[in-house]
Amino acid sequence: MRVEAVAGGYRLMTLPSYGAVVARFQNAQSSAKLSRAAVETLAIIAYRQPVPRATLEALRGVACGEILKTLMERRLITIAGRAEELGRPILYATSKGCLEAFGLSSLKDLPTVAEAGLKP
Repeated sequence: MRVEAVAGGYRLMTLPSYGAVVARFQNAQSSAKLSRAAVETLAIIAYRQPVPRATLEALRGVACGEILKTLMERRLITIAGRAEELGRPILYATSKGCLEAFGLSSLKDLPTVAEAGLKP
């Protein structure tokens, strides 16, 4: 076991080498994985938050409604408010659940765009 800072608090974590044993002990099922489209959308939200749906769709080039719904159901993103522009679109941001799911203590732990090899 180890103690890690996660999402502004601390959590007791199992060492990776014992993860399978602990999961069997708890009769835990493996969590469903995110699709590539969901990961892309989540990454855009994490790096540009708060972001409206129109910006997400412009960057990805496809509709994101179902993906946003899935990310909201899994509590990886949350509604951060409304933009002060025409139509007052909803703004999306990552949630505390996202930080916990990826083992981050804050968004500052994300790699920079240059470190990740992404285009700015």
